[in-house]
Amino acid sequence: MAHLYRGVCDADDERNGGALRPKGSSNAVTMHRDGTVRERKGQFERVASENNAVRAHHIESGLYGGCWVSFTRVEKVACHFATSGGMEDGYVFVVDEGELTAHGVVMKEFDDPENPGEVEVSLRASDNGDLPADIVVEKRRVFANDV
Repeated sequence: MAHLYRGVCDADDERNGGALRPKGSSNAVTMHRDGTVRERKGQFERVASENNAVRAHHIESGLYGGCWVSFTRVEKVACHFATSGGMEDGYVFVVDEGELTAHGVVMKEFDDPENPGEVEVSLRASDNGDLPADIVVEKRRVFANDV
């Protein structure tokens, strides 16, 4: 059973009611020429697409209204995000990758991600809303002073 991890600080967890909630509601977006994308490496499509939404999300969570939620394959990376680099307490959600399809969760992972060290995997629910609670196998408390 392969696991994916998501780190969430206390404030974000409270704001989301403990749910794995995306910031936006669109599974596909069109990239904008607003200066957010600094380098053009041929990764974006000219039309609205899921790939654009995921790549935009890798730049900034929810950028252009995308509904994707970031995870990582590395637990230590999730702990870093949960604690904002050791500044606050938070949670790490542990998700069973094998349960995603059964619960209608779409997964995207790129060979050329924006931040390779994060080993990022992006998930979205079939309805573009909260990820199903049934994919979570554990919600672990992490503390700033432990990172």
